[in-house]
Amino acid sequence: MNEEIAALKPELVWKIFANLIAIPRLSGNESAAREYLLNLAEDAGLRCKTDHYGNLMVEKPASLGWAGCRTVILQAHLDIVGQKNAGFEFDFARDPISATIRDGMVVADNTTLGADNGIGVALAMATMLSNDFNHCALRAIFTVEEEVGLHGASALPPEWVAYPHMLINLDSEELTKLYVGCAGGARTTFSMVPEWDNTPPGHFTMSATISGLVGGHSGAEIHLKRGNAIKLLAHFLAIAKVMDVKISSFDGGNADNAIPREATAVFAFPGDKRDELLKIANDYNAKIKDCESGATLTVKVEPAVKKTFTSGFQDRLLNAIINCVHGVTAMSDKIPGMTATSNNLAIIKTAPDIITIQASQRSENDADRLELTEQLTKHFETAGAIAEITGEYPGWEPNPDSGLVNLFQDAAKETLGHKLKVTAIHAGLECGIIGALNRNLDMVSVGPNLHGIHAPGESVEIESVNQCWRMLKHVLANA
Repeated sequence: MNEEIAALKPELVWKIFANLIAIPRLSGNESAAREYLLNLAEDAGLRCKTDHYGNLMVEKPASLGWAGCRTVILQAHLDIVGQKNAGFEFDFARDPISATIRDGMVVADNTTLGADNGIGVALAMATMLSNDFNHCALRAIFTVEEEVGLHGASALPPEWVAYPHMLINLDSEELTKLYVGCAGGARTTFSMVPEWDNTPPGHFTMSATISGLVGGHSGAEIHLKRGNAIKLLAHFLAIAKVMDVKISSFDGGNADNAIPREATAVFAFPGDKRDELLKIANDYNAKIKDCESGATLTVKVEPAVKKTFTSGFQDRLLNAIINCVHGVTAMSDKIPGMTATSNNLAIIKTAPDIITIQASQRSENDADRLELTEQLTKHFETAGAIAEITGEYPGWEPNPDSGLVNLFQDAAKETLGHKLKVTAIHAGLECGIIGALNRNLDMVSVGPNLHGIHAPGESVEIESVNQCWRMLKHVLANA
């Protein structure tokens, strides 16, 4: 344990955090961290339960005279994202994370720190162990495998959240913000069986690549209208059809939660039209820079291809991509400036016997997300695709004026001197899944200031942890 970090104030929070960063806890390997918390709780005489998936629940009765008050859940996830600098020797399955104090921060220089969500775990566990304030009945739930798909939250026993009135998720990263909603989502894969022709004689083979786009998170940054490499390339290929371009492959994107930054198509066309095609490419290259200054279309010679799509199949494919909804489809009427519903056309892959196109839909309203997914399914079915919907998870519809929100605003004024900004996030949070188990839960998500999460150099601001701790105790003492 790092004694310097363990001595920070509030000491109970930092001592737990210092122990946590010494325990390997990548997604799927949280057992040692769970046992550490379980031992702390049992030594304090608290009631504990684990479920079949590895989640942990700790219960603490209300202070004397507080029986009958509301029950509040504190919730955080045990797993971390492991990233390290190139050339730095480190094994996240074995080695303790090395951290230091610098410029008012606890920092891991060459790896991720695990403050996401280790500091939330430490705040929740310290609350369960603390005896220096009166409070309502408390329940802490520590989930596993959040970082790889919210799996732990999805496996929670419903009875763990059936009766409590309020839930405080401690997985946020800006102390001045109070999150009251998140998007639910789904991944949809559209499969098309390609129709092939032999490449005509006298045809020349080239590739076209769109690159240099900014990309970004398909939820948090979808409203910024950044370029989509797949759609931009499809537009170019449609324009180049006048050159009798015949596509052999179309590939782009690499993650369904990222706006695609690059896409490449290989195609054949009559050799005597090479100069005309290069002019079309140059003109299009200049045009897409109006979309994003770094956007680039690159064409180059490739080895000859023997097979290309039939004209009819190629038209159906390009039309399906070009006319596919991408981006924001609705803004929130509860949180000004917040995206409510969106689609990200994310990935296309070509194989000899199948073409797959993947998209991800998000919405704060489950019915709106279902409607969007159905709309996309019908759109691609008209092009001959078969749709498969996976990874569905519920949203958390914002309630910006709930009782718990008002409690936090009172606490913020008392401890910080100002109110918090009430907002939501257009991405999945465990709150959405947990809230679906108990629709009467009043929920918020809050946390201290974290910087550079999921990357080497991740840090947590020391004073913000103290402020978050004071604010959390104020809420629990008045719930």
